[in-house]
Amino acid sequence: MTEKMNDKNAVKPMNRQLDAATIGEEKMYVLKIKSSGGYYGQDSYNAKKEEADRFYTKEAALKKGTLLAASLAPMGVPFEYAAEKVD
Repeated sequence: MTEKMNDKNAVKPMNRQLDAATIGEEKMYVLKIKSSGGYYGQDSYNAKKEEADRFYTKEAALKKGTLLAASLAPMGVPFEYAAEKVD
């Protein structure tokens, strides 16, 4: 027996994109990579600010930076970063 689900009960993907108007773009942060001068993006550590991954909080951006630094440390790759508020 199958039952159709209405939109209210539909399962939404966890990684869905939210538009900036819903969240308020002024509350978003990006991860600035100091060594390359670029920003952390899904495809590059040297992405433009407009293409960089966005984080809801400064702490989330810094946590991602810590994880990246820890994963690169065994290879001897220096990784300096900072969270930067999106204008």
